[in-house]
Amino acid sequence: MGGLGGAVGVLLSYPLVNRGLGRFLEENMGSFFPFFSVPPHIWAVAMFLSVALAVVAAIIPAVGASKLRVTEALRRIA
Repeated sequence: MGGLGGAVGVLLSYPLVNRGLGRFLEENMGSFFPFFSVPPHIWAVAMFLSVALAVVAAIIPAVGASKLRVTEALRRIA
């Protein structure tokens, strides 16, 4: 899920920032934002961080579930 969310974010950031908002900011607010885009290496970092955060968030419930006996876990479902 974290990888999917990261991929959607990266895919939406290119047309939104590099083609739309980035050009507007560079043209109209050039003194504040002389260069406003998302380079490819930032996409890779964003994907890595989204997957890493998903793994860290999944560790907490996984550790809790690993401490339950099977019969206890089945009782919690019903």
